[in-house]
Amino acid sequence: MRALVATQPRSLAVVPAWRDRPVSVSLWLPLTPLLILLAPLVLILTPFVACSRRARAVGSLRMLGAIGAILTSLSGTRIEVDTPRARVRLRIF
Repeated sequence: MRALVATQPRSLAVVPAWRDRPVSVSLWLPLTPLLILLAPLVLILTPFVACSRRARAVGSLRMLGAIGAILTSLSGTRIEVDTPRARVRLRIF
């Protein structure tokens, strides 16, 4: 029994299985609820945009409509970023 006690314990290096694989993150970004929440803000900011000198060349409602059209045209966009340590996927709908 003394021979077993006198030996030094072995250290076991345990590597978790999740460190072998890259972390995968998938996100969904719905734009429709975001646009609905921002609509009152757009109506409040319209007079201020109309008063600015730069915006006088373009109608303020037309400019805000164009920004909304750009945001809604992003629907269906998929963005994928792959790195050795992480994989990120973003879907805009």
